[in-house]
Amino acid sequence: MSRIRLILIPPSAALPATCLTLDAHGAVLTRGVLELGSGFAPEPMRTVAVVPGADVLIRWLELPSGSPAQVATTALHLLRDDLAAPADRLTAALGPVAAPGGRRLVAVAGRPLLQTWGDYLASLGLRADVMIPDSLILPEPAEEGRLTAAVFGADLALRGRELALSLQPDLAEAVAAGRAVARIDRAEEIERLLAGAALNPPINLLAGAGRRIEADRRGWKRAAALAAALVVSPLLLTLAAAGHDEWGARDAERRAEAAARRAFPDVAPNADAVAEATRR
Repeated sequence: MSRIRLILIPPSAALPATCLTLDAHGAVLTRGVLELGSGFAPEPMRTVAVVPGADVLIRWLELPSGSPAQVATTALHLLRDDLAAPADRLTAALGPVAAPGGRRLVAVAGRPLLQTWGDYLASLGLRADVMIPDSLILPEPAEEGRLTAAVFGADLALRGRELALSLQPDLAEAVAAGRAVARIDRAEEIERLLAGAALNPPINLLAGAGRRIEADRRGWKRAAALAAALVVSPLLLTLAAAGHDEWGARDAERRAEAAARRAFPDVAPNADAVAEATRR
């Protein structure tokens, strides 16, 4: 029986990662959490990682036919006004080829961030075969003018017709803009959606990178050393918590700005996107 390991990568390495083991039909065999320095010894199996969707730009675009590399380059060019980094530091992953006249799913992530997620998994002794942003786990609503939503970590993932993003919950009302939001709160239902995505990934961010993300041994050693230091030093724990709070505040501002611009791509580059999203 072929098994699949499903990992939900947390927004911070200081937090544990949820881990599910699935059978070939998507039934959950085991549930648990993984932490750095836990001594986890993984069995070899296909590994699917669900990453924070707030760090991934998702769009549906009209794209020409061509090789995957050509189409991805075209997608990055079309999205250039929505991207805060140069194209050579980004990767565009492509969804299935759209029907004639249809628009194709595209997910853009930073190459350094993909490497960071790969390093985090390597510190747990794992290597991902597939990476999926959490917002694409949700089903697309059957009706226009409706959204589905679920909480992943501290963010709320939203899915609509040709819309998928994760954002701070207090921005959800502005992004919904009067559309009805159906919350998925039952753990069993979220597990079912995760299993379905693991069996049939809607997209693979690693395919866009052109190669499997490999973490070098130095990354694993750094993570192991940090885990050991945190165990023996309460002072380091205090300093790390203070640094994390400061980083978290800056990161929250950045992610709110990015989420507002994903929801309203027509906002002027020099405008306060969060204020404009709230006004709308």
